[in-house]
Amino acid sequence: MIRHFLGTTTTEQFLDGLHFGLYRNVVSVVVTSDCSYAMGIQESVERLGIEESVFLASFDDVADVACPGAIDEEEARAIYEFLISHDGEGVEYLFACDGSVSRSSAMLCAWMRLCGEDDLSIWVDAANYAPNVLVYSRVLAAGGVQLTRANVRDRELLKKLSFARMIVGRRVHTMHLLGEPWDKIANGAKRCELRRLDAKRKGVSAGDLVVFSRIGSPDDIVAADVRECRTAASFEELLRDEGVVSASGFRTAKEALAELEGIYGEDSCPVVALFLDTSCWAHGRDE
Repeated sequence: MIRHFLGTTTTEQFLDGLHFGLYRNVVSVVVTSDCSYAMGIQESVERLGIEESVFLASFDDVADVACPGAIDEEEARAIYEFLISHDGEGVEYLFACDGSVSRSSAMLCAWMRLCGEDDLSIWVDAANYAPNVLVYSRVLAAGGVQLTRANVRDRELLKKLSFARMIVGRRVHTMHLLGEPWDKIANGAKRCELRRLDAKRKGVSAGDLVVFSRIGSPDDIVAADVRECRTAASFEELLRDEGVVSASGFRTAKEALAELEGIYGEDSCPVVALFLDTSCWAHGRDE
């Protein structure tokens, strides 16, 4: 099923769009703490006759369940039920909140994940998003996905690390791994990731952060700083370096080459070895 996630916008921009007759064919969830915006949006939605495709909610941008204005389970369930009632082929989804940064991105991430899509790229985009973890976890729970406390802490840590890299002008990248190599990176047995030097990997530089998720388990994430990037014309050439072989978690270059050729094929192409340091993740989880 093909769905279109239009992203997020502010409540002010959403209200302006309504004045121009926009969003007639869009499923929108709008959260605001401003009564004037809420009234204006409600009036415009009724005037346009699109009440069925716009859900208006009111809760604050707080992540502490003890705060009076925090999203509660009933509100999260209502959002989920609204979205699922409109789910279908070709549907476009838009999420709005007062700042277009926290509550809206949390709902977007939760709904993308419940639809089977990868939401990790939004979590690491600190320049545009800072998903509210409480909103994220409660909308997910309404859809049947229950996060553990450790899962919630990992998402908060991911936001913190991504923001810190943005402040110093470094980039954050996402990659996916099968279970065994993910385990090896998480436990420190694998300190080097070997990849084809495609367009995505060409953007990785020393000092950047790479966030690895386990394929099929989106809550299994681990972040690592890139200490060094070594390139070569082929995996065979790269694996002549014993330091690359040992850091990659393989016993021999022959074993490494066989596994890599099984994944990428035998054709020669530029490749890269990313030397990793997961201490930022380990220390952050210990705090």
